[in-house]
Amino acid sequence: TLPGNHLDATIKMHDYLRSHDPDVGIVLDCCNKPSYDLGRTGHFNTRFSRLKQGLIEQGVTTVLVACPNCHKMFKTHAPELRIKTVYEVLADNGFETPVTLSGRVSVHDPCPVRFEKKIHDAVRQLVETAGLNVSDTPNTKEKTFCCGEGGAAGCLVPEYSSAWLEKRVAESHLHPVLTYCAGCVR
Repeated sequence: TLPGNHLDATIKMHDYLRSHDPDVGIVLDCCNKPSYDLGRTGHFNTRFSRLKQGLIEQGVTTVLVACPNCHKMFKTHAPELRIKTVYEVLADNGFETPVTLSGRVSVHDPCPVRFEKKIHDAVRQLVETAGLNVSDTPNTKEKTFCCGEGGAAGCLVPEYSSAWLEKRVAESHLHPVLTYCAGCVR
């Protein structure tokens, strides 16, 4: 979803990653989690297996992802590959923001990475590096709940999805909400 919605950010991220590791490549393919969530397991297995096998045949041992859903799918269905988010790489290698921001934000941790402390910490480190203060809500990190888009709920049962969104917004105490999932952004 990131390249489709934010091509410039994707290119900048790729350039940054290559500046730290010239062997970094880019794959613009889908992990097919939407198919998995909708019960199309045959389609998912075929497509994900093809993606995974292609990476392995190219000698890839580590997959860097921006998407929390991709992180979950690779971690679950490709244990032979090491999986890491770009947020962890940015936090580990240092990242200078083009502008310094100020203010307080509420971070919404996407539910697919609910139990991924390293990712939570990396994102908060990046937010603080940018000059923002994080105001965590009671339902964050390992206690986060779905934004309402998970499992295609926004398409299938919009009123259910809206209720989760309203709950998340209410918890933010009117601070801007920052998230690192394209689905949650919607």
